[in-house]
Amino acid sequence: MSLDLPVSNVRGFFDNQDRFVEPTNELIEYFIQYKTDEVIDTLTTLSFTFDIDENPILREILNEHKYNFRHMVIDAITEATLILNHDYDDPQVEIQAPRLKPKLDVNIIFPVNTAIGELTANQFEGQIVTFEAVVSDWSAKDTVTFTAVYKCPECGSGKTMKFVGLKTTERCVNCKVFLEYFVPVKSEDMRRIGLRENINEYTKHKQPYKIVADTYGRIAHNVELSSKVIVTGVFTSIPLAKENGRMNQRFIPTIQVINMQKKSEVMSMPDDTLLAKFKDLEKQGKLIDSIIDGFAFNIFEKRMEKKAVICSILGSEWIGKNNPPQIYILLVGDPDTYKSTIMKYVSKVFDNCVIADATAVSGNGIKAVTVKMEDGTWSIRAGLLPTHHGGVVLFDEFGDLKAEIYSELKQCMIDGRIRKHMAGEDFDAIAETGIVASMNPTWDVWDENRTFLENLDVLGKALITRWDAIFKFSIKFCNDHEDDIDTLFTQSDINGKPKEFFTDDEIKLFFNYARTFHPKITEEALQRRNEFFRNIRNKSNDNSNFETRVKNSIIKFATALAKWHLSPIVTEEHVDEALAIYKYSLETCNLRFENGEFINETKLKRTQDMRLNAVEEAFNSCRDAVSGKAQIDEVRQLAMQSGVFKDITQFHHFWENLKKSDRLTIHNEHLATLHPLRF
Repeated sequence: MSLDLPVSNVRGFFDNQDRFVEPTNELIEYFIQYKTDEVIDTLTTLSFTFDIDENPILREILNEHKYNFRHMVIDAITEATLILNHDYDDPQVEIQAPRLKPKLDVNIIFPVNTAIGELTANQFEGQIVTFEAVVSDWSAKDTVTFTAVYKCPECGSGKTMKFVGLKTTERCVNCKVFLEYFVPVKSEDMRRIGLRENINEYTKHKQPYKIVADTYGRIAHNVELSSKVIVTGVFTSIPLAKENGRMNQRFIPTIQVINMQKKSEVMSMPDDTLLAKFKDLEKQGKLIDSIIDGFAFNIFEKRMEKKAVICSILGSEWIGKNNPPQIYILLVGDPDTYKSTIMKYVSKVFDNCVIADATAVSGNGIKAVTVKMEDGTWSIRAGLLPTHHGGVVLFDEFGDLKAEIYSELKQCMIDGRIRKHMAGEDFDAIAETGIVASMNPTWDVWDENRTFLENLDVLGKALITRWDAIFKFSIKFCNDHEDDIDTLFTQSDINGKPKEFFTDDEIKLFFNYARTFHPKITEEALQRRNEFFRNIRNKSNDNSNFETRVKNSIIKFATALAKWHLSPIVTEEHVDEALAIYKYSLETCNLRFENGEFINETKLKRTQDMRLNAVEEAFNSCRDAVSGKAQIDEVRQLAMQSGVFKDITQFHHFWENLKKSDRLTIHNEHLATLHPLRF
């Protein structure tokens, strides 16, 4: 077990077995002798990494001093760094140590030896455990004092001892009075967090396992909600509270964290045979269609809609500093047009997603919520968006969210972060999460006689313009293809997915593989996009059409498609394919992309109702030149001929609303005046 060191670089002495009596000194000696280059670099990088199993002596010190090991390592690395970067007797060693230590980010590599669901007090009490988990909630940062100076109130003599509170039972040797707290000697920031089982690993319809953990120092500062982590610590039980002066028999299983490192995402990948099939289909130009064929195969047509949803699953990359990688898709239209059916299929082929019914979701549930931890302290728990960072959240009945939630959602859609003041602190978490939402229009069915904004009135302008693509679903399409839709659903129910299609598992493996691509945007791709928009500008009289976010949406789609094509770069062809998706989405909303029409400020205006215009034109064309009045029947007949009313019932309903709002003056079955300016 000897380190077999020829020279001692630290103060201290060896015992008769060539072991340092002081373990911290032994760690210093080890780092100096065996990690020289890394230690020297630490002064610049302020970070240090080592494997706990690279030498038996490290593991032995850990087992003997598990509760203090974290402090010992930080102290040892600090001193070793200063010794190797300064002369041993340089006074800077003593001066710089207190400045360097709080800044050190120490990462120790521990092998995973258990799972969070296996942790029980009977088996692991006092043991060092390493397991994978997700940070589900946290409390506000606090400060813990380990040792303090206590002074005699009479003579002022002091004593450094373990911090036990403001009062102590320790007495002054001379005055025999109780010592009182004076000043902390050793303090450290701490944060209590909640750890839960990875959402993809626990059995469906069961609650994930959870456990409380206490983090200290740099770990407390670096931990982030919803992060997937590998945690090493000592499993211990902490009394919950005292009852009637006695310790409660109930205990909180808690991990005293020694080390926490972010877990690299490991996803199942296609085997060589399946991967070769994907690549071969791409060479043939058939990969895109093959994936769409198997995706939501029981939905008739809607191939572009499926293609856009898949792009949201694959995600984009950061484009500059202000365009995060998530892709937002809105499916809006008449009821029973299979919007929700497409979304529900996503959960079958993609792990990092959740389907949420907007009628049962609060703003806090989307962003973050305050909850009580087992010890009664308030903590912050991540909502849907930060929990599924890097994935997709699917909102059904999106139009039923509360009005105040839409404004909160807008900020996250802009920069991919959740910001909120709650539980006594400013909560800031990353949430680069794609959103696919489905909703019915404001009046349940899309009204072609109303403006685009009026049909999506519940969302408001600010949120409408944040979607990368909006697809309108029409009941007319379903009625026109009723037989085809019924046949496809019947065959799907009886026979399932056709054998020639990719299975759900194969599609999931493809998504996992394609998401590992991080294609670079080429200059040619950007030129292709810019050239297209220049050509469009020449055809449009509305300069407000050309908004930066529209151009960014095209590049985000193009990047997702490059991943789909298994390409390391974004090419002009991918831009053309992205433009086709965007053009199609606008066409479903009766907008012509090639004519410079976009979902922008020009289209999102509350214009006079076309039905009111029809009534006004009918009134003006048939009223008497002398009296200025017109027969109501004639006005009705001419207004119906305009084609803006679906039937006579709709006209009568609109006419009654005009009368109730005092916009009409009627005398003896004649329309005397119409007041459109009173709108």
